[in-house]
Amino acid sequence: MERRPIPVLKSAYGRAGEIIFAHPYQDEKIIRTIRDTGIYLEIEVTNVKKKIIVDIFADFPDEQQKVKWKNYPMDELSPGRFKLDYKFSKCGLFEFKIKYSFDNGKTWFWDAGPVRKVLVDPPTMKSLRIYTLIPTVSGTISDWKKMLPGIRESGFNAVHLLPVTRMGSSESPYSAVNLFELDPSFLDPDDNNDGITQFEGFVEEAKKLGIKLFLDIVVNHISNESNLANDCSDWIVKDSNEKDGLKRAGCTHNNSWIKWEDLVLVNYAHNDPGISYEIWNYMYHYVDFWGNYADYTGGGLRFDNLHSSNSMFMIYITGKLKIDYPDLILIGEYFSSKENFYKNVPDWQLNLILGNPWEYRAAPDLRRYLRNIHTQGGLKYFLPLTTHDTGSPAEEYGSVCSTMARYVIYALMGTGQTGIVQGSETGIEKKIHFIGRNNKAVKSGNNDFREMFRIVNNILEEESVFQEIGNINFIDNNHSSIIGVVRSDIAGKSAWLLLVNLDIYKGATIVMNQKDFRLPFRWFKLVNVLNGREMNITDMVFDISLDQCEAKIFRIKE
Repeated sequence: MERRPIPVLKSAYGRAGEIIFAHPYQDEKIIRTIRDTGIYLEIEVTNVKKKIIVDIFADFPDEQQKVKWKNYPMDELSPGRFKLDYKFSKCGLFEFKIKYSFDNGKTWFWDAGPVRKVLVDPPTMKSLRIYTLIPTVSGTISDWKKMLPGIRESGFNAVHLLPVTRMGSSESPYSAVNLFELDPSFLDPDDNNDGITQFEGFVEEAKKLGIKLFLDIVVNHISNESNLANDCSDWIVKDSNEKDGLKRAGCTHNNSWIKWEDLVLVNYAHNDPGISYEIWNYMYHYVDFWGNYADYTGGGLRFDNLHSSNSMFMIYITGKLKIDYPDLILIGEYFSSKENFYKNVPDWQLNLILGNPWEYRAAPDLRRYLRNIHTQGGLKYFLPLTTHDTGSPAEEYGSVCSTMARYVIYALMGTGQTGIVQGSETGIEKKIHFIGRNNKAVKSGNNDFREMFRIVNNILEEESVFQEIGNINFIDNNHSSIIGVVRSDIAGKSAWLLLVNLDIYKGATIVMNQKDFRLPFRWFKLVNVLNGREMNITDMVFDISLDQCEAKIFRIKE
């Protein structure tokens, strides 16, 4: 009788925890970097008793921007410690796995951890300052062109346009009847060119002024009056409870479901493969059509209602977009759990998630929100003052005087991406209602904040400390109305003190201790960049007073 052999018990993978991953990022779930900027990876192999070699197996792009899986040897720093410096020449999502050998490459073992992901962002995402222009209240395309110089003079380097596609009878920009046609109300009657040609003139003007365009994209739904719903009704999700048999889109608000009667759901999960292909192909051409214009200006796309969109379709279109337009910035209106963020942000290659700072009105809540953002290095948030869906600054924060106080927080205490909605610069009291072909200019408010926006925006653009993650130190001792932070580079050479009083009724005083500033020097001078006044700080404990809704921005000098 022949005995069968007993297999040798040997794993091709390293034991869990055998390799410790150490890198300059606080978030190991997604590594973020910027094109043409190097990343530094360092690992430690524990309990090593003999010499090993370590490689990274990755699909990183080469100098010709070609992507191919290959081995990248890591340099040994000391016994058991290895490093890799790498500069990405292309934007997009890349992956790698750590492997190591104890016999000079004859046998390789893999790290037991998951495949690690690197999301490389466009350099244009740094210091992104977006002005939301509402077409339905801004006249014709010719009028939009005239607005651009003023927007640029206020320090904004990008313009977000609500959808400009032809609207249905509900007159909502988000209820398109034709995805490739401009609404007639936007066309200049004195211009004999067709709508798309007129729009291309606007794109050229924006590019000439150095303004990036962000175009609103809606893939989840379309107007029930659209050519797609009428000519290809099989592309729409069915609902026998509706008179036309087409399922309506909607959203959850205050724990209740709001149905949008003018919007029907596109059926990306159609059970016929041929029809499914037609839907996906047509909708990608829609995204590509407008993405081409955004990319031309160095801008991007804003995906509306992304949390309701088909996940597999988003993987498909964003993957194709990043091939065709690798530097295109993708912003998602995406309200979900942190777990979904970590799963879908890399899969969808989202560069920015729309933050919701307006929901954190009190200082303690907003402080916790900002702390949370700075501990999630793998997720990057766009923090606008308000959005076109929310109320105005006066409505959201109780007073128009809160406009600049809140903007200083979102612009200089975030990670470098912020913006405002049309009308905020003149202090309008009520939000602009974007539904309806109004074609009338917005009436100005009673305040002019444009110079203050320019000052804050210039600081954000020129000082890189405000464009980083994790370099924020709260020194306000959990004050009930004042948020105070110190932001500085590693060496402390560029250091700033930001103080903002959120109280809209009365002033307040904050007491600070020099030791909490964590700077490499003891005594320093505070230079108020808003008025040029200087304060020599010679006491260990000192205080500063702020009026209601006041923000103070100090450069710290040794």
